[in-house]
Amino acid sequence: MAGVMAQLLYFDRNAPDEEVIPCLLRDGAAVVLNQVSSQVARAVYGEFRDSFDDIGRFDESDFNGYKTLRIGRVLAVSPTMEFTP
Repeated sequence: MAGVMAQLLYFDRNAPDEEVIPCLLRDGAAVVLNQVSSQVARAVYGEFRDSFDDIGRFDESDFNGYKTLRIGRVLAVSPTMEFTP
């Protein structure tokens, strides 16, 4: 029998930890909206292209598939995030 995937819950950036943490523990993930400005988000998005091209196919396999590019530590490859508090 296949397991049922939990639907991700979305939270406002000001949601208290007491609401988000139980979701993380129960579902393994949560989406917290608007953690950075749209200007920062656009800059980071633009910085991903080179990383995807350089290392995005590194984890391709029969298990991971061959159509999705993957990079770990996404924010670590972004020069913009280095200077964003």
